[in-house]
Amino acid sequence: MLDPSILIVGAGPTGMTAAIELKRAGLDVRIIDKRDGVAEYSQALAVQARTLEQFQRYGIADQAVARGRKLRGARFYSEGKQIVSVAFDQLPSRYPYLLFLPQSETEALLNAHMESLGVKTERRVELESLVQHERGVHTRLRHADGRLEELNVRWVVGCDGAHSAVREKTGTRFEGAGVRLSFFLGDLELEGPDAPEDFLSAHVRRGDVVFMGRISEKVVRMIVALHPEQEKDEHRRLTVRDFQQAVDQVGVRNIALRPLSGISAEMAT
Repeated sequence: MLDPSILIVGAGPTGMTAAIELKRAGLDVRIIDKRDGVAEYSQALAVQARTLEQFQRYGIADQAVARGRKLRGARFYSEGKQIVSVAFDQLPSRYPYLLFLPQSETEALLNAHMESLGVKTERRVELESLVQHERGVHTRLRHADGRLEELNVRWVVGCDGAHSAVREKTGTRFEGAGVRLSFFLGDLELEGPDAPEDFLSAHVRRGDVVFMGRISEKVVRMIVALHPEQEKDEHRRLTVRDFQQAVDQVGVRNIALRPLSGISAEMAT
C-alpha cells in the first residue's frame, strides 16, 4: 500500500526547511533523523540575507535576528596590516548584513515552526534501505528499539549531509573534487583592543591563516588553517594555547584568549 507522504531523511536546517515548504504546499510529510535531538553546539554560524528573507515568510526572522549578531562586513589582514575591507550594508535586502547565529539556535527556531505546522521529527530512526518502483519508493526504516518498518512513499528527499545514506543507497555520486584542508576551530573568550567586533576578520602571514568572528558579546569563533607539516599532530588534544599561538603567529598582538566552560575545540579535515 502506498503511503501518500514524502519521506525526508535528515532533520537539520535543510531537512526542516524542506518539511516546512512541503507542508505549506499542502503535502503530507514524514521526517526522520538518527540523532537524539537538534544541534546542541554552535556548529555552522553564518545566516545569509536571503535565508533571513525566507525566515520572514515563516514569521521567525525577528527571533533569529534577536538571537544572533549582525556582522557588517569583513576585514582582511596580511602581516598584521589591514589590506582589504568589505562592507555588507550594500546588499539589496532588508537584512543588509551577515547574521552570526549558532546552528543550535537556527535548528530550534525551525523545529518550533515545523512542529506548529503539525510535523514532528521521528528521532533515532535510520534509513535501512530504499528501492524505487513505478509508483514511488519502497523504504525500510530502523527504529531505536530495533523494530523495522516497511514504508512505501511517493518521494524520498535526502537531507542527511555529507555522509548521506540516501546518496549511498541510490548510488548517487558526490560531484566535484575533494580538497584536503586540515583546520581546527573553537569558541573562546577574547580580550584586547584587536578582538573583532561587528566585522569578520581574516589574518594571513607566511601561510598561516586565522579567521575570527564574534558570536556574542562574550564569545568569538576562531578557525585556524593548518600547514601540511602541522597535520601530523592533527589528532592530539587541543588547548587554548594552540589558538593563542596561531593568533600570535599571524601578527595580532593585542588579544588574549580564554576557553569557554563546556565548549571544546574541534579538529577537522
